[in-house]
Amino acid sequence: GATKSEGLPPGRKLWSVLRVGEPANVIPFVIVGQGKQAKVYVDVNQNDDVTDDTPFANYSNDPSAFASRVDLSVRYADSTQPMKIWLYTSLKRGLFDFYTQCYWQGELRIDGKHVPIYTFERFCDGNYADHPVGVDVNGDGNLEKAELVNAGESILLGKTAIRLRSVSADGSRAIFEPSTPGVPTRNVAEEVDAVLRAVPFSFTDIDGTPVAIGEETLGKVVLIDFWATWCGPCMAEMPHVKALAKRLADRDDFLLVGVSLDSDRKRFEEIVAKDGLTWPQHCDGKGSEGEVVKAYDVTGIPATFVINRKGVIVAKGLRGENLSKTIDELLGS
Repeated sequence: GATKSEGLPPGRKLWSVLRVGEPANVIPFVIVGQGKQAKVYVDVNQNDDVTDDTPFANYSNDPSAFASRVDLSVRYADSTQPMKIWLYTSLKRGLFDFYTQCYWQGELRIDGKHVPIYTFERFCDGNYADHPVGVDVNGDGNLEKAELVNAGESILLGKTAIRLRSVSADGSRAIFEPSTPGVPTRNVAEEVDAVLRAVPFSFTDIDGTPVAIGEETLGKVVLIDFWATWCGPCMAEMPHVKALAKRLADRDDFLLVGVSLDSDRKRFEEIVAKDGLTWPQHCDGKGSEGEVVKAYDVTGIPATFVINRKGVIVAKGLRGENLSKTIDELLGS
């Protein structure tokens, strides 16, 4: 179109635009070349000229794909904010996809406490308005679904009822106000406590041993590891899990349980035997539709859940040394 491109290196050119911000910033970009040497030229300074901006390199190891992080300054009605965008495309098909890596962190000061809050946008369009605000009521650094508050919704923090009035388009301001007496109000802390209570389940291990998580494991530290034989990151993490299992094998107050998302039961059992995974393993062959997978709201693997002696989930998604350290702290070792 009208975007200046004279002087770009020779090679195949794939053009498209990014639409981010409110009102939308329409930012042209072009990928020049193919394979690892391909580069993306983005009109970062938004002057309709992609030739005077520093190109971004291709991070993908797949010669038929392109992946790069693009740093932008996005204009809003009353501010300009930085934005990081990951851009993906298939160089064969010319299909583009991207997602943003942006959020704002602040805090609410209520009843003498500082409660972390987060604004973010879900649709990768840079517009935070009308999206939920994350209110980390227990300060654990993880946002449960119960901690997402929508505009117009009232919640109870401590003894104070507040209402989220609005979020600015650029995400820099979330406005809370006192709730109107008598309106429905959620007790977020109680909802989170319920969510973090480990969901009981039982199964029969490969060797025929019955295993149960719930009242039977109160007083123990429990690690649930969701994985699959086809999951590369899961198998890369498995040596750390094996080392942890071996080191704590003699502890009666620790239980490690694997939950496999494999649908091929035969392959699952072969890998368990071949790799020497000696701890209890659950595999119902239903993959992501399994009851335990759904009960723990697992949407990606590897996924770990650490449960304390009271049956409360105290950590999620830990790996390697961070996982071992957390387990040791809970065991007091």
